[in-house]
Amino acid sequence: MPITNTTWAKGQSGNPGGRPRILEAVRDIARESTTLAIETLRTIATDTDAPHAARVSAATALLDRAWGKPAQQLPADINAAQTVTINLGWLKGRTVGGFIEHDEDAQARGS
Repeated sequence: MPITNTTWAKGQSGNPGGRPRILEAVRDIARESTTLAIETLRTIATDTDAPHAARVSAATALLDRAWGKPAQQLPADINAAQTVTINLGWLKGRTVGGFIEHDEDAQARGS
């Protein structure tokens, strides 16, 4: 459902000051602790006396950081016939990626 009522004018940012600087400072401090955090996760993952849930959680966090999270599988009905229409009329005569849109019909009409 589209938002129809806002508190700022069209074209005005809802966050004109941008991201608060404090968040950048917190991010920088957290990044300085990356090595410690990874070492802690590794210690927990290899500690046979640690609860299984803690070990699995630590191992998962390590794997996610090393290899990325696994791709999510989404069901798809490939037999469903759907038509997608993309209006590229606004590109006519404009340079796109180093190429100029060519309109053969216009050329044939002498336009």
